[in-house]
Amino acid sequence: MKKLMFSILPAFLLALVSCMNMSQGSEGGSVRVVLPSSSREVYSSGHDDVDSFTVRLLLGEKIINEKSITKDSADTGGAIVFDELEPATYTVEAEGWMSSKDVLLYFGTEEAKVTAGQDADCQVKLKKEDCQIYNISDSEELKTACESEGNTYIFMDAASSVSTNQATSANNNQLTNITSGTKIIRGNGGKVQSSTDDNKTLTTEGGQIKLFNVTGSSTILEINNLTFTASSTVGTTSTLDGTLIYVDDGATVILKQCLINNMSVSYRDTSLIYVKSGGKLLLENCTFYNNKSTGSGNVGYSECIRIDNGAQVEVVSCNFENNGDENLMANAAAIENSGSCHITNTTFKGNTANRGSAIMNNNTGILEIESSTFDSNTCTSNGGYYARRGGAIFSQGGSIKITDSAFTGNKAGGNNPGSEDTTNGEFQKLGGGAISIKTGSLVLQNTKFENNSVTLTSSNDAYGYGGAILIEQSDANLFLKDASGSAIDIESYINKYMSGNTTTKNNAGANIYCNGGTINGTVYTQAWE
Repeated sequence: MKKLMFSILPAFLLALVSCMNMSQGSEGGSVRVVLPSSSREVYSSGHDDVDSFTVRLLLGEKIINEKSITKDSADTGGAIVFDELEPATYTVEAEGWMSSKDVLLYFGTEEAKVTAGQDADCQVKLKKEDCQIYNISDSEELKTACESEGNTYIFMDAASSVSTNQATSANNNQLTNITSGTKIIRGNGGKVQSSTDDNKTLTTEGGQIKLFNVTGSSTILEINNLTFTASSTVGTTSTLDGTLIYVDDGATVILKQCLINNMSVSYRDTSLIYVKSGGKLLLENCTFYNNKSTGSGNVGYSECIRIDNGAQVEVVSCNFENNGDENLMANAAAIENSGSCHITNTTFKGNTANRGSAIMNNNTGILEIESSTFDSNTCTSNGGYYARRGGAIFSQGGSIKITDSAFTGNKAGGNNPGSEDTTNGEFQKLGGGAISIKTGSLVLQNTKFENNSVTLTSSNDAYGYGGAILIEQSDANLFLKDASGSAIDIESYINKYMSGNTTTKNNAGANIYCNGGTINGTVYTQAWE
């Protein structure tokens, strides 16, 4: 393992020189930021790894302009000039980068006063960032790098393959324990996978395995371009039981351009990413594909992401496809939310579960979805009366707002024997080809529903209501809005945004069924075909 250390002690690229008025000009002024040449010692440690500089000009907190220059250009007396500036006192931020690995090494700020008709020449004192750089190739090196003190850049390459079998009961089923600093992993297409050695299987008896256990209010883990997968041998597939990433105690985890692929969770009530109360998770351009739960027993959870009350999750431009519960006894193949979850420009396709095939929102959950697609998700089950609810989304409560999105070809179906049921004096009707709301609120704005369906096998079945949307109970509320955010009546919303939705049960609401809840504030027990 190659490790480069950068001292925490300040090192100055340039002598600090106040920004001075240099020449007469027009009514506007300019700031000329002079960058270091190769003739100057860049590092006291002797490592000249800076190959580019970025300079920003700010007025207050607003970025006025940003420019970059390479080291080669700076060697010839390079400078960055900001001109045609209004008279004011500006802040100049300068950065020195190892751009080949996207690592910030130096940073500094200085004020520059621009006077009408005059220009200013500015030099900035640059201070070394407190960071370490590791190049790793195996799990032991990854563990050392992640558990080092301070801020760390960790680099893998496409050939790197880190085995999960280092996470054993002897180390509390943890591969790494990250408790402080900022750790940035550049995966470069490398893999974290279960080992091919003897086709080992990572197992635990009902506990959580934490390949990345991230905790502490100031702790940040960022992972870029890394694949999490189970390896295969001839005729056999290894499995990974437990949590890939565990976010706890106010920590922040950021995943960008990562692939979570072919994971098999054999213990029910285990998620791949678990965000505890106080934790934060950002997913950007990530794919969860073909991850399965093989556990059996009563209905539980085995989703890709589980969000506790008090946790915050942002999902941007991601894809959840073909994830599911092979025994059809778990909720929500993609996300189960009890915290705050904001989803933008994301696709949920071909996921399967007992109820809420893509997403389940619980009583404390705040869920916002924008510009996203739900396609061919299927809610079905091998048993359980209250299963098969919400082909794409099932809400136990909380609040959901969906804007500028589309639900196409989602289905709630399967055998559900038994007669229609009354519980606590209320008649229960089940279904919701795209969405089923038990309690709580749902706001739909400029969102389309096409070719969603509910099927049943018996005319006496309680199942079969709401080909697109089902409002199950009197304490559930649906609000319909057009693209502008204005309220729109039920018939107009159906005519504009719904088509081809079906249910095989007569008078059960091919588009919407409301069972005593409210739509736009009015109580209904009614089907809209």
